[in-house]
Amino acid sequence: MTDSHTRSPIDKTPGRIAQLVRALNAETGILLELRETLVKQREAVAISNQESVENSIHAMGRIILTLEETRRQRRSLLGLVCNGEDVSLNDIEEYVSVVPEDFIEARAAVREQSVATANDLAINQHVLDRVLQAGDTFLQRLFSSALEASPSYASSVEDEGTTAAMLVNRTV
Repeated sequence: MTDSHTRSPIDKTPGRIAQLVRALNAETGILLELRETLVKQREAVAISNQESVENSIHAMGRIILTLEETRRQRRSLLGLVCNGEDVSLNDIEEYVSVVPEDFIEARAAVREQSVATANDLAINQHVLDRVLQAGDTFLQRLFSSALEASPSYASSVEDEGTTAAMLVNRTV
């Protein structure tokens, strides 16, 4: 604890910390929901279910908006506990003499789920990049083969040579 920081009034701090714990628990739940959606997206990619992939993208958008709102609420509550200062969850000990165990557990759960979510996002990014590369490779092969003459047509043109031209120019 530093002397430059003033502690929150003792009568308001426990209630505010309890609100902060609820916000952290809600954030943990949202992160779990995001992770579940990421798993569903990987499963949809694995079975080439485009509709499910698109649904997971829309679900992730909604979840991320909810997560952002929850984090804004958390920052606001943390500011109330820490006298209006913008601090991280690690810095609460500088403002509160006794940090409740449920806060410490909720903070650890948010950290754990944040790291796990970041790992899941990295996996999905890699999977989707591989799918895009495979699609690009397929299209390149498809279009490059369209530029080459078909073997069956090429051999017949070479065999007939000038005969084909003579038949076209022949008068009856």
